[in-house]
Amino acid sequence: MRLFSIHPSTHRAGRLLFTGCVAAVMGLATSTKADTIDVSFFRVTANAPEDVASQFTATIYDDTEANSTFSTSLTSGQILIAFTNAVGIDSAISEVYIDDGTIVGQSAVLNSLGGFTQFTGGGANPGNLPGGNNLVPAFDATSAFSADAVGNPSRGVDASDDILGIVYDLLPGLSLTDVQTALDDGTLRIGMHVRAIGSQGQSDSFVNPEPATLALMGLGGMAVLRRRKA
Repeated sequence: MRLFSIHPSTHRAGRLLFTGCVAAVMGLATSTKADTIDVSFFRVTANAPEDVASQFTATIYDDTEANSTFSTSLTSGQILIAFTNAVGIDSAISEVYIDDGTIVGQSAVLNSLGGFTQFTGGGANPGNLPGGNNLVPAFDATSAFSADAVGNPSRGVDASDDILGIVYDLLPGLSLTDVQTALDDGTLRIGMHVRAIGSQGQSDSFVNPEPATLALMGLGGMAVLRRRKA
């Protein structure tokens, strides 16, 4: 396993619950263009009075787009997932989890692609997405693909200019199209544990939506995948 970080020179100081109307859920879509996929999230716990799901995006880049956007050095067959937080309400993405066994392989953490983050890979504490067992099917994090902020939550993704990057090796023969398919059918899921939320400083868990989950939210077979032109 390859784990590495890029550090800046300064440090900047349970039960499944579905809420909201259909219009709000429509914003929880996965959108894509030829070389990136934008993944949105919904809340799966309700500890904080504020639901900050709309603040978070995970953008998945193929190797060419990642290298062009961030001057990284990905090679063919690798993808970059970049986690951001718009921070309309105070919050810090503190642990990242991947539930997968068919798409990605080894991972590497790229800290501070924007702003300041300090995460380590190869596991997180807690070991699984809190509240993830209440999802259907239960969220089962692959430990080797998880990442944990050092000194939670102060070094997590807690500012609008913070970007945490995690590089994954796709399994042989797979491409970004296969990643989109796996997100759509739920064989690949991305989870986040977010700390220090809002006025009470509570924590909640978030996961990307998939068709089966949206059906449970009362949307039946309605398609909510919005695609961007390349």
